Amino acid sequence: MKPSAVKLIPPCTHGTTDCLREVLCLRGVGRLVFEHLFQNGDRRFRSQTLYVPSEWSVPADGECAWLRGISPTGLSLYELGGYENGLLLINARLTCEYRRDLLEAIWASVGTAAAAVEITPELAAPNELVRIGSGHRVVGFRRILEDIAEPTASVSKDWPALLYLPAGVCQGFNSDDRLPLDYETIRFWLAQKGVPLRHYRLGGRCCDMSTAAGLLSQVGQLPALRLHKRPSDAQIAPSARLIGLVWVGRGVRIDANAVVIGPAILADRATVGSNATLCNSIVAAGGAIGDGQRIQNAVCLSDGRVVRSDVPPSSLMRSGRRAYRDWPILSYPRLGKRIFDIIFSLVILMLVSPILVIVALMLKITSPGPIFYVARRQGRHGREFGCLKFRSMMVQADALQERLRVVNEVDGPQFKIDNDPRITGFGKFLRDTCIDELPQFINVLLGQMSVVGPRPSPESENETCPAWRDARLSVRPGITGLWQVCRTRQAGMDFQEWVFYDTQYVRNLSFRKDLWICLKTAQKLINTFLDQFG
Repeated sequence: MKPSAVKLIPPCTHGTTDCLREVLCLRGVGRLVFEHLFQNGDRRFRSQTLYVPSEWSVPADGECAWLRGISPTGLSLYELGGYENGLLLINARLTCEYRRDLLEAIWASVGTAAAAVEITPELAAPNELVRIGSGHRVVGFRRILEDIAEPTASVSKDWPALLYLPAGVCQGFNSDDRLPLDYETIRFWLAQKGVPLRHYRLGGRCCDMSTAAGLLSQVGQLPALRLHKRPSDAQIAPSARLIGLVWVGRGVRIDANAVVIGPAILADRATVGSNATLCNSIVAAGGAIGDGQRIQNAVCLSDGRVVRSDVPPSSLMRSGRRAYRDWPILSYPRLGKRIFDIIFSLVILMLVSPILVIVALMLKITSPGPIFYVARRQGRHGREFGCLKFRSMMVQADALQERLRVVNEVDGPQFKIDNDPRITGFGKFLRDTCIDELPQFINVLLGQMSVVGPRPSPESENETCPAWRDARLSVRPGITGLWQVCRTRQAGMDFQEWVFYDTQYVRNLSFRKDLWICLKTAQKLINTFLDQFG
């Protein structure tokens, strides 16, 4: 059952400058921002009215009739009405993306209690939470492969993203009941009425529209045809340049040689001086950009203040860079390991070359398809390469994997089941004896892999595990590795061990460790091969 929904903007807290107020009260463009952000942003709850704090100076000429001020004493719940299925109060300062089914599960679980829901990217997939113990050592991981919701004991002093009041609570409202605007007062008000308040965290994405960074990021997504506007009374010098999507209000003046780069909004009577540059910014009504001034990623308020975004686009690009570990060029991890890889792989390929020819002929005889299977994997620093293996499965095996994922027998993002129906008869022998991985020594010679290293993984698995991705991609993936020789295959522990041994290997990388892993691998392969004929 869908509750009644009301969108409101609680007062700004902690001294944050209210950039959202400046934009929503703008004639014309304010309605555009409202419709796009507060209606299209959440199609589940449509509302033609947005409740704002009473101190906002809402124009009284009907241009902003869709904004309704809240009395200083609070929001009149009696006037809202329609409580048959409960009431959901949506904090319109935040634009949120979340799973509706998880929110409905919270509604169903609270019973006669109210629920305050925070939207947090921490619980949104894909993500991984890391627990750090003494000595800054990793002691545990929590994998989040799909968005989740969970109760929390922590209580925020700010308005939550969503405040749900079930029908039983709403039916107890009197005609003079008013919902306070201060969240601390709300908690006290509910306690007076005997209504328990539970707090939840819900995985999702959230953007704070009261900040310059949040507002500018959302304005950049406005519809292009509606953002592009040039009124007849605007005074734009012939030498001025407007690049991209720029909203120009009434009475705007743009002087000679000024440059305005969209997305940008120039509200009514705004002025951009000569030789000034404005980029990805908003100028409120009556605001002025001085001659020669440079403004980028900012909201210029009507009182002359300039609120700059603390998250410019350039920093967003920088945040995508990896924090890979590095070693001196003459060290073993950089130079010695590469020499070891070349010598070792050349010796192995020369010794097993007759086996490679025999396996290739057997694959052609026993099943249709190519000899080699080429899997896209990420190597050092995330560079993709084609990882070679002898084909052990039927053609189109990748297409069948999603259908078989319901019977996946390992945790984490990897996939493995016993008696996989996609494996051919000869392919099973190749896998059991690890002969299918011999072509990977060619990848080692090409510098794409190493003899010893983390397991080669596709981008989808690495992106699911951000906390340890950078460590394992600091070195080339290996044909064998610490995880392969130390894993216990305990139920529910395989992924934990994979993360632990990969990061431990990178942390303690040395020639001695590589040699030990090679010897353990050789011992394991000999025992496995003998078991095939035992």
